[in-house]
Amino acid sequence: MLWMLRLLGLGMMTVGFGLVLRPLAVLGDVVPFLGGLVGFGVGVIAFLAASGISLITISIAWLFYRPLFAILLMVIAAALFFVARSFLGSRGNETPVEPDYSSPVQQ
Repeated sequence: MLWMLRLLGLGMMTVGFGLVLRPLAVLGDVVPFLGGLVGFGVGVIAFLAASGISLITISIAWLFYRPLFAILLMVIAAALFFVARSFLGSRGNETPVEPDYSSPVQQ
């Protein structure tokens, strides 16, 4: 019964993340075939984020009574966040382009 409640919480959290990210899917509906693809991506990201946060919540609750199981759940949650990060692509690795101020401006 307790695991059914945990799964229900996971489902509700997935729906919540999906609703928060839904405007991205609506923006993707401007191009017909792109809307379904963006909607699928939003669903995957919502599920991965909700799964990771649910596992972290469960592992914190179990940390005192079953520490090895709690650590295993935290490792699985970290793997889910890594998968979500790789699904989004590597962002923030770009180096900013510096403007060249060495050449004189012609007037």
